[in-house]
Amino acid sequence: MSGKKRDDGLENNATYYVDETHDPAIFKIAQEVRAKIKEKFGKDIDLRLGLKTGLYQEIGRIASTNLYPDGHKEVVIDYDIAKKLAQTDRGKTILANICAHESGHTLLGHAKSFQQALEDAQSPMRRQKQELEADVVSAIATGSSAGVEANSEFAKEINQPPSNYHHPDPADRVKAAQAAAKNGGSSIAVTYDEDCKINDIQSVPLNVTQLVQIKAPADCK
Repeated sequence: MSGKKRDDGLENNATYYVDETHDPAIFKIAQEVRAKIKEKFGKDIDLRLGLKTGLYQEIGRIASTNLYPDGHKEVVIDYDIAKKLAQTDRGKTILANICAHESGHTLLGHAKSFQQALEDAQSPMRRQKQELEADVVSAIATGSSAGVEANSEFAKEINQPPSNYHHPDPADRVKAAQAAAKNGGSSIAVTYDEDCKINDIQSVPLNVTQLVQIKAPADCK
């Protein structure tokens, strides 16, 4: 839904879809990530990517994935933040991580429907596993943990509030990406303590059908 126009002539709270003409730098990043995902995982993920004005002010997040009743998804990034990030090498690394992470969710079949998304939201461990899986995809596809690391640092710099959707602690996400980037791409083993908190993350041989192995007490849900 759009609102009144901004000083630059764009609508407030409106989504502008990335294309080669208007957003060549961001379009190039998205296409490069798409090619890397296909090379590493054998699937072509056509990410529908939009830039939304006022997204960060609206939800307190740099990026978000929208799921529609017909099952299709689109990824939106805050318009002004994305445009600024696209101007630096570090920013491009962050944008590549966002694209790879969100492509990972699609690649792995996360939240295929509203019902599945609701069920997943009831399980903190399931949601954490999904987020770590997407981070692992990003690290393997890009060949580095730099994107997850830069994204974590940037979130702190702009005081992005913690997610309320059972996301792992940022430090654990960085550890997971670092473990996944080892040996040209690895799966990870995540161990939970008796309080259902992550206390160890290790690299294990790559298994594309099991990117994240969970070891946790039976009562951790």
